Amino acid sequence: MQRVLFTLTAAIAGAVFVAPHVAFAADDAKPTEYVVKAGETCSTIAATAFGDIKRVDLVHLLNTSLGPVPHILHAGQILLLPPKPTPAPLAPDATLTRIRNVVEVRTPEPRPGKPNDPLFRGNRVGTKESSAADLTFRDETQVKLGENTLVVIFGDTQARAARTNAADATLVSGHLRASLSSIAGKKPDKPRFDTSSGAVVINDGEAQISVDDKQATRLAVYRGGSTVTAQRRTVPVDDGFGSKAEVGRVPTPPKPLPAAPVWTVPPAALVLTGGAQGDVSGTYAAGQGPGDAPAEWHVQIARDTNFDTVVVDVRVPVAVVALQAQKVPPGTYATRVSAIDGDHFEGKWSAPASFAVSRLAVLDKPRHRARIETEDKSLTCTVDGGAHELFPIELGRSSRHSLTCTRAGSTATFAIDALPLTQVRATADMLWRSDHAGALRVRLTDENDEPLDRIDVFADAPKANVEIGRFHRFASEGVYIAPISWKPGAGTPRFTLRVAGAFVAETNAVALDPAVAVESKRKARAELSLGGGASVRAAAQLGFSGFVGLGLAVPLGRGDVSLELRGFGDRYPVASVDVELQGIKRESRIGVTLLGASLPLGYRFGLETATVVPYIVAGPQLARQSVDDDATGTRATALALGVYAAVGVGLRAGPGAVFLEGGFRGATLLGKDTSSVSSSALGLALGYRLRP
Repeated sequence: MQRVLFTLTAAIAGAVFVAPHVAFAADDAKPTEYVVKAGETCSTIAATAFGDIKRVDLVHLLNTSLGPVPHILHAGQILLLPPKPTPAPLAPDATLTRIRNVVEVRTPEPRPGKPNDPLFRGNRVGTKESSAADLTFRDETQVKLGENTLVVIFGDTQARAARTNAADATLVSGHLRASLSSIAGKKPDKPRFDTSSGAVVINDGEAQISVDDKQATRLAVYRGGSTVTAQRRTVPVDDGFGSKAEVGRVPTPPKPLPAAPVWTVPPAALVLTGGAQGDVSGTYAAGQGPGDAPAEWHVQIARDTNFDTVVVDVRVPVAVVALQAQKVPPGTYATRVSAIDGDHFEGKWSAPASFAVSRLAVLDKPRHRARIETEDKSLTCTVDGGAHELFPIELGRSSRHSLTCTRAGSTATFAIDALPLTQVRATADMLWRSDHAGALRVRLTDENDEPLDRIDVFADAPKANVEIGRFHRFASEGVYIAPISWKPGAGTPRFTLRVAGAFVAETNAVALDPAVAVESKRKARAELSLGGGASVRAAAQLGFSGFVGLGLAVPLGRGDVSLELRGFGDRYPVASVDVELQGIKRESRIGVTLLGASLPLGYRFGLETATVVPYIVAGPQLARQSVDDDATGTRATALALGVYAAVGVGLRAGPGAVFLEGGFRGATLLGKDTSSVSSSALGLALGYRLRP
């Protein structure tokens, strides 16, 4: 399979609309509002409002929000129209809308063309090799000139003074594409393009006209219908067909155009690059249709899906079926391919394939780390299959990493290779221990004593009675922990470390017997907790609660024992319940408030380094309960003595943990003059536990 390489270096600047100056009959005249009717265009509105289809410049004058031409108008749209002007010089017959590379304008002296150049009768526009230009005629007909093309603008000649169409030109050489709006067929006249061997009239839709070095004219219709006339013979050409008129001969019968190519392997929708540009590739093949087989391909790459800003426009041999675009700057693009048969008829474009190039800048830092940055704000990435991370992303370079990035629904991967390590040093101790198990902690540094973070660490213990599990990254940079277990009499085994294939300079040892030989690093810590949630009383009354607590956590085994003094408050809004108040049973509307304190004792099943820690708590509780009866306007109070028990789970976050706790409160009311409203309840609370 042959390939051809394209290099993208620049994009064409967009066109800017410039409103011409006109003189009005009265300085104090005010603009009028015009309501657009279905099927109207700027040119038909100009004919209605000003009596001249060519005065679309007056329609555009006060309606700059319409944007670049061609304008698509909608029924009911309101336009501001100036008063009818006094006679003034005619507006240009056409405007040079866009240019790419070298475009020359003769008016009549030759000069470089630029966007918004006005073109009048007799002006010429020529493109050089690898160049292109877009023209917009006064009736908004769009014409795209290919490379090595020369066009002469007719404008209004004496013989055509009665005609109202501005899109008349002579194609001297090269090829052009003309596009009309879907309602162009309603115009009183159609764009006409004369050549040395015939004339082409675009009835509606889109068509390509070309003149070769033998002055033969070819018409290929891609949408709608057109006609080609030569030697007094007019041949209509429909969508998907083409006809040729050679010098001195009538046009050939229409024949099918080559089928639109198909993408066998479309370009990747997202390309990630670590450099200033990226490389894009894809493959295509001939489509199915009645037309002749391709003899060559026409390939385009543009900055937009409408292909208004084309940056690559080439024809390649038929054997080249691979797109290879190199050094593509970051941005969004679209590419398409058409087939050209042996008689130089060009078929329709393939479906456009869109792709984006995003740059990831990898900036190496000390300590074998890298900083990943990007200017693409729509790019989101994960590292090694983890959670999404915000840019800039910092990574250790001691091992290989994979970034999986997403942009507008498209995903791509980007590899960051490891930097070579000449030497790795390690120190080890026990983070915690019990009789025959514990947590082994190692700190890894490079030859400059800088921590090595986010790397793979493995340990080999030479003795069969010692087992070391998998290492995980600890909270500090370059620190890793792993579970370790041993049998009695293991003594002080020496173990070796392997770091992503790098050499570890030191062999490490940790004393395992006796268990008290290594001082535990875990200490008792004070805690502050705050939370709130919902609760349900025995009478099915729903309320809300909140609490604040001060406690102490003491290490014990593989977990912590906790004791907390917790102040709480519950509020149950007014609701209808059955109560017995002062010996009388009745239905009443009551609200209940409960204020008190509890002293729960608990145990947490996990180290402080664990991410998820389940726990249980239980303890006595004393509270003051107030019952407000709306019906009688009375309040009853009582002391509630009971117990509180709960189970929960904590998730480590920052300097503490977020916890979810479900609990039960069972209580007995004290005193003689009390409400029979129960103070027992079930609750579910969410809170945060701070461990300074």
